[in-house]
Amino acid sequence: MTVIVPYVEPFLESETETWARANGALICLLLQSDSSHYWTLLSMMWMASAGTSRDPGLSEHVGKPLTVVEQDVVPARGVVEAMEACPEPWCASPYQLGTGVWLDEGLGCTKFSAKLIADHPDLMEVVGWIDDDGMPARDWHRLDVRIARTLRDLGYAPHRHRRSTHLHDYSKRP
Repeated sequence: MTVIVPYVEPFLESETETWARANGALICLLLQSDSSHYWTLLSMMWMASAGTSRDPGLSEHVGKPLTVVEQDVVPARGVVEAMEACPEPWCASPYQLGTGVWLDEGLGCTKFSAKLIADHPDLMEVVGWIDDDGMPARDWHRLDVRIARTLRDLGYAPHRHRRSTHLHDYSKRP
């Protein structure tokens, strides 16, 4: 399985970084000045898993599930391993935003199976053209919603696993 931890400086939480290093995740710096950089990373890793990437440096990811753990999420103990072993195509570990809403379709801690990716190798390309929700195409602000909507349109629903911890404190920073 390929596990990526996308982050923007200086928002990689120390607990998330510690988890990522202990679990062999790829920690991926995103350019804060480029609102489409997150989409670019996901698209690149999606194509690598699908075997459609032209980058020979990504060949080790062919046929592997793709798991995303965002910069401010700490996966529940064992949840990434449980998602890897899970036969469901789309797995999510719900997390709460502060004391508010629970997200179960966000990208905070999500697995896309190798079969899902192989069956829909162009999914990120399709998602990259969506701009009907008030944000530009490929913008990170709606990426999770656009991926979820596209998967739901294809008949998928997230298989929920144990809840993870969201660390972002909205009262202290944007």
